Amino acid sequence: PPPQLSARELEILRWTMDGKSAWTVGTILGVSEHTVNFHLRNIQRKLNTTSKHQAVLVAMRHSLI
Repeated sequence: PPPQLSARELEILRWTMDGKSAWTVGTILGVSEHTVNFHLRNIQRKLNTTSKHQAVLVAMRHSLI
């Protein structure tokens, strides 16, 4: 079964897919860059990836985004 990501994690992953930096995503969502990076690390752990770009690809493969 595909990994379960929270709504916020999916939102951050979609912005990342669009090429936005953690700082930009934080500005868009009204949170700190640190918070975005925290979510990205959780996403990478859940998807068993080593980069945010790889996480986007795996999420797309699982039809999460």
